[in-house]
Amino acid sequence: MVRPLFLIFLSSLIFLSGFSPEISDVVYSKTSGDDGEWVYYGFAPTANYSSYYTPAGHVFIKSSGRNRVTVIGYNDSTRVTVYDLTEDERVIESFIINRMQAHSVGFPNQKEANISRPLFFKVVSDKPVAVLLSSGSYNVSTISIGGQNIYYPSTDGGFAGKEFIFLSVPATSITARKGFDYAVFAVEDSTVEIRDKNDKVIRTFNIAANSSKRIELFSNKIYRVTSTGRIMISSWTSGPWGSGSFTICPSPMGGYRGRIFFANPEQKLLGSAFLLILSQENPVKVKVFDMDTGSLIVEKSLQPREMWFINKEEADVAGKRVMVLSDKEVIVYAGSTLVPEGALDTPGQIAQGVALVTIKANEPTTIFSPADAYVFSPKGDAEITINGLRMKIPKNTCKNIPMGKVTITSNVTVIVEIISNINYFIEASTLYGRAGLRIFATYLQPVNSLELTYPAPKVSEAGGAGGIDIILMVGVLVAILAISVGIIMMKRRTKI
Repeated sequence: MVRPLFLIFLSSLIFLSGFSPEISDVVYSKTSGDDGEWVYYGFAPTANYSSYYTPAGHVFIKSSGRNRVTVIGYNDSTRVTVYDLTEDERVIESFIINRMQAHSVGFPNQKEANISRPLFFKVVSDKPVAVLLSSGSYNVSTISIGGQNIYYPSTDGGFAGKEFIFLSVPATSITARKGFDYAVFAVEDSTVEIRDKNDKVIRTFNIAANSSKRIELFSNKIYRVTSTGRIMISSWTSGPWGSGSFTICPSPMGGYRGRIFFANPEQKLLGSAFLLILSQENPVKVKVFDMDTGSLIVEKSLQPREMWFINKEEADVAGKRVMVLSDKEVIVYAGSTLVPEGALDTPGQIAQGVALVTIKANEPTTIFSPADAYVFSPKGDAEITINGLRMKIPKNTCKNIPMGKVTITSNVTVIVEIISNINYFIEASTLYGRAGLRIFATYLQPVNSLELTYPAPKVSEAGGAGGIDIILMVGVLVAILAISVGIIMMKRRTKI
């Protein structure tokens, strides 16, 4: 029996002939400058309201949970320090954490009101850890009113590894929870084990390369996931009743620019599920496939630096685990929009959330910011150009940059944190002015792994559905095309 994903490759052979990602062995620095240090940067934006439903209606309150970072240990006796970089590296808290433990550090609120103030920070540890930046009701309760789209980091510092230790983030509202809001995407054929905080195996399953599977996890629990092959783990909100979220998809090959991506955008009632694809310096052909059926959902050719917004008017991607394939590098956003009555469903309506993207040195990169964006320079003094505007960002500092579509060039690798704070609830704006973010969460990538790239996936043994390895197939196809061209040229010479 021919499994669904096999159809993807059969229908895309000519398209994929241009797909040849630059693959190398893992490039991974153990230190970020000071021997033995692991450093994580982030910006905690204004967050000052939340809400809940009562028989009398929708009630809004200020700051149900303050901004915070939660650190999850990979190793015993890991020393961690959290610094406030807005106040000359003031230490907020230092602590020691063990393997499979979590420690949460709340950031200070403004004194005048119970409102989380903006704060630029860094987390420094003597061993690798997972670092979650978040705010909202799930900071104070295991029952969440909202959810987040999020990818979970692997213990090697990237997002496509063989071991993951993380705190699960609520993936949808409690009223619409399906129980299977977490998705595993397989880069290689894998046998996957999920263990709880006590290292007890709670589930084992097999998954073929280039396929996906929903898994059931509880919110706010520590899990350890191991795999024989490389996988990615993510959670996705269904977004009813004004929740919703977005994320920027990491590439399975490392970094955020790539030619293959996996996502599972979802939305109900308000707005739509979306993909936002930004071409980079070259014209590009992009195809989006349904990973369950193998069918082509939508395709388009983009000009350099063009932005393609795929919402429900363009194509139905809601609730579908999708594979995005392109013949040149692109950046992919995924999630849901929040659209007040009478408003247009546009990229400017991307739901509330926080996401990060890496801009590598001397690699002009086009991104989109629906509201605010901040550039961090963790590796050295940065000289950047943003749409022709020059700016200097000293090491250990951050600066706000313009919203909208921008192209950034930097002499050193920098991190951009992108924020969407669209407010569907007029009541919250009336009560609190610019209400800030209601809820957000994102895992931070260590400075040590910003240039991490992964090797080519292992050749699949499964055959069929996800069992055909993309890179191998492309190599074979290119070889066939080269031989064919050679034969044609020889025939022409013979005729002459």
